[in-house]
Amino acid sequence: MNVPAGDAIRIGATTPPTTLTLQGGLAAAGAPALIASNVGGHIVCNTSGAWTITGGSGTTDARAGIVTGLASGTGNITAIGSAISITGGSGTSPGLNYAGLFTGLASGSGNIDVTATSVSLTGGSSTGTNYARIATPAGGGTITLNTS
Repeated sequence: MNVPAGDAIRIGATTPPTTLTLQGGLAAAGAPALIASNVGGHIVCNTSGAWTITGGSGTTDARAGIVTGLASGTGNITAIGSAISITGGSGTSPGLNYAGLFTGLASGSGNIDVTATSVSLTGGSSTGTNYARIATPAGGGTITLNTS
């Protein structure tokens, strides 16, 4: 895999790991499970197997996903794996439990490029916001899904 120089995080550039698992925790203020770029630069993650990203059970934030422009700034994310499964958490009161792929979530931007055999998004399960979405809301950017 050719990895551009200057990436902030490179996982699997030499030997791809077989799986990637992110599990949000249990915290009152937040338990998200996110691969997120903000102001630090690009993220490239290459695995030979499946990905599982699951939000936790924090009261206010149990999101799960791949996100660019989390608060501001830019940075692209390249994700390569077999099956990618993203499931929102079970936060309450009001609970952000969504699952998704988002570019420019707040005021930043950046592109997301996903190559996988399948991509599955499942919203969370509690009171609050439980959707599953692929969106380019505030700051913009592109999302490319390559599946086979």
